[in-house]
Amino acid sequence: MKMKNEINEAESWAEKGENFYKTENFSNALECFNTAISLYDKNSLYFYKRGNCFFELDNLSAAMEDYNQCIKMNPTFSFVYFKKGNLYYKNGEYPSAIKLYNESIKLNSSFSFAYLAKARIYAAENNFVEALKMINEALTHNNGITEAYIIRGDLFFKAGSNEEANLDYSRALKIDHENIEALRKRAACFIAEGDFLNAVKDYSAVLRIRPEDSDTLKSRAILLARFNEKEPALDDVNKLVEYNSSDPDAYNTRGLLYFSFKENDKALADFGKAINLDPDNAVYYNNQGNVYTALKDYLNGLKAYNEVIARDGSIANAYTGRANCKAGKGYLKEAIKDYTKAISLNQRYISAYIGRGNVYKKLEYDKKALEDYTLALEIEPGSPHALLNRGLIYKANKQDAKAKVDLEKFLEISPRGKLATSVRSWLRSQENKDQNQKKN
Repeated sequence: MKMKNEINEAESWAEKGENFYKTENFSNALECFNTAISLYDKNSLYFYKRGNCFFELDNLSAAMEDYNQCIKMNPTFSFVYFKKGNLYYKNGEYPSAIKLYNESIKLNSSFSFAYLAKARIYAAENNFVEALKMINEALTHNNGITEAYIIRGDLFFKAGSNEEANLDYSRALKIDHENIEALRKRAACFIAEGDFLNAVKDYSAVLRIRPEDSDTLKSRAILLARFNEKEPALDDVNKLVEYNSSDPDAYNTRGLLYFSFKENDKALADFGKAINLDPDNAVYYNNQGNVYTALKDYLNGLKAYNEVIARDGSIANAYTGRANCKAGKGYLKEAIKDYTKAISLNQRYISAYIGRGNVYKKLEYDKKALEDYTLALEIEPGSPHALLNRGLIYKANKQDAKAKVDLEKFLEISPRGKLATSVRSWLRSQENKDQNQKKN
């Protein structure tokens, strides 16, 4: 009779523990399972459930002990092998985790979450084929697992199959229409496909669920700015700063948007706040330098880029920015050194080739300028700046046929660009000249 009462009391404590566990009150759940085991230590489920509490409380060694005890008492219980596998997965011991997931599947061939756990490991190891195979197996046994569609969507997205990824994120949202991870990832798919309107819709759906989600506020603001939706974009970044008033990146993000809208004084103020909060971050000085350069305040631009380079000498943009300021101040040969340094850091940095080409052009080193513009065009064949400037050098050197090719391409790409009117005028004069020659 006494034993029966103890068993009943233990079961009562286990039920309380289960309820605490469901509400994620793992500490109280643990105490309940401790009591249940002290009253009756012959129930393997108590050890399994207490092990789950230890796992959630990050006491992995205690969790391992309880799972091993459960296996000793009930070696055919598939769930405990799965949970023990999760311990190894959490420690990054993937081969051991896979063995345990396989043991779980061996005992229960329709255990969809064990297949999914294997898929997660294969995905982490970039084994696309095996990961996809395991996800499809999991969905065969249970087609209502939101996470399976998200992981498969991630695989497709990583492989560049945006349409397939989009379909899987949409399937996940059909099961759980408020799944923030699926909404954000589908938005990324829309962006990759150039469908910015639907991306904004998904970000907006996230913010209806979680209005203070900083990453989403930032992402939506950047997209809205792309559409030149100034007020809603700034509204998002103002909220971002409000919710993260001690985060320098929030001010940096708002500064970038102000700069894109040509509100340069506000941009400088925000970059200044970012620098005050994190004075060692080279990126914030670099952004500050870009604003000063746009304002043709070359002296302050030089100071800002010097601060960048003092903190991180590997940022090619900082050398190009400093070179632009030096060129603006007339220090042309010093500018060439910085452009060359930028190119050594990034051999495909088109702005550095064009900038150096422009300085060579000013110094009337036409051959070197032509080389730089040609290198720029090898990287980006449709660069209007490189086409225009190379064409103008050809024109100045009476190489009219080559000039005509470059300047016609320039007008195709940038019909309202700088000097477009004078270029058209010269091309018309060339046409008239050609026609007159034919008549004669």
